[in-house]
Amino acid sequence: MFQKLRSRRGETLAEMLVSIVVFGLSVAMMVLMIMSAGRITQQTNQKDSENLEALSKVEGFADEAHRKDDGTEIQWNVTISDGGRSVSVHVDGYEAGGLKSYKMP
Repeated sequence: MFQKLRSRRGETLAEMLVSIVVFGLSVAMMVLMIMSAGRITQQTNQKDSENLEALSKVEGFADEAHRKDDGTEIQWNVTISDGGRSVSVHVDGYEAGGLKSYKMP
């Protein structure tokens, strides 16, 4: 019976406590990373919807578009009026495969 108590095999209490603390800190860091990723995703989705809404409004104010012969380059003027004040902006764009790209001065 005394042979078993003197055995040096196995972990000590201090080693077990240290490993539990390290594991707990690892789990806490993982939870914080997942929460941050969720928050960042939510903010990105909100900004994307705001940008899409703004772009849709701008496209709604566009005058007739002028296309080049190959059909990929688009040029038009966007005029926005508000309370007697009017602003006109020239927009260059490209369209290919259903996707549009805009370049404003």
